[in-house]
Amino acid sequence: MTVITFLKDNEIEQFDFPPRFNDEERRRFLVLPDSEIKFRKPETKIGYILQEGYFASKKKFFPPENFYTEDVEYVKKNHWNKSGN
Repeated sequence: MTVITFLKDNEIEQFDFPPRFNDEERRRFLVLPDSEIKFRKPETKIGYILQEGYFASKKKFFPPENFYTEDVEYVKKNHWNKSGN
């Protein structure tokens, strides 16, 4: 029986992992929308922003273990203050 290959290895990786953002894309996608959402932990806020940004870009959710360190650092630097909001 013939095995049918729908996607190449690099296409599978592109599907399974979040997009690799450049600096401009990070500024565009990794933002906290205007809302009344309060986050108690920094990890929750960071995860929310990353999930929303990745979803806006690829229309797909990704597991947190696949988040890129450079995106996490960007969100920490730009969207977290001492008060937790």
